[in-house]
Amino acid sequence: MNNPFMPVDLDKRWENMSQAGPNLQSRELFRFVLNATENQTHVQEVEQALIWAEAFQDRDPNSETYGNFRWYRKNEKPMDRNAVEFAMEVGVLVWIHHREKLSGESQARLKQLMEFSVEGIRRHTPAVSYTNIYTMKMWNCIGIGENLPNQELAEEGYAMVDTWMAEISQNGLHEYVSP
Repeated sequence: MNNPFMPVDLDKRWENMSQAGPNLQSRELFRFVLNATENQTHVQEVEQALIWAEAFQDRDPNSETYGNFRWYRKNEKPMDRNAVEFAMEVGVLVWIHHREKLSGESQARLKQLMEFSVEGIRRHTPAVSYTNIYTMKMWNCIGIGENLPNQELAEEGYAMVDTWMAEISQNGLHEYVSP
């Protein structure tokens, strides 16, 4: 698996994503968008990746997984509530650092993906001891909350920081190999 923050061959990555069929992953779409916007290349592919991301997102307000993402294209619906955290931890970085490099249409798509994600993030309740996922949710609340802006969501993230700090000061980290 590629590190989203390391240089990659974007042509090869796009080729792999285009040929992935049912195994295409939602989080890979956002990693590609981040890397392509950082490099200011692949404008059309970024647009397509965001279109695909929209198709991965549950936008049914009556669904239990509303706002979350299918992990793989082959999934009929979101099955892993962690998917929204993985997608948005990178998606919000694109918004914060590179949205001006996106076309107007891509900016609108990414903003809407983030707006729908808010509900998926709120409905996802990882235990504070689930270090990597809890801290991803914390980041997503703060990052999205401060940058959409959505002050209530940001406040939820700040409260999570306090909860997490109290937990680790009392009990230490539970996942030592957690990123």
